[in-house]
Amino acid sequence: MFFKYKHFFQTIFDMNVVAISIVVSLIVYFIDLPRLRKEGLIKDAKIAKSIFIIYLVVPPVIYVILKFV
Repeated sequence: MFFKYKHFFQTIFDMNVVAISIVVSLIVYFIDLPRLRKEGLIKDAKIAKSIFIIYLVVPPVIYVILKFV
């Protein structure tokens, strides 16, 4: 079933998507997290940190999986 949609996912997850996701995650980490902590929104800062980790890890992993499968 996965191989049926492999080409579709390979066209979506190219190097541009990986680069954009890394840039977005760095913006969240360096701009949003300090502002949220400064305002005392600790719970929101934890959510933003988890978004940072997901956006930093998941797209490159998907890109590598699709490249070598």
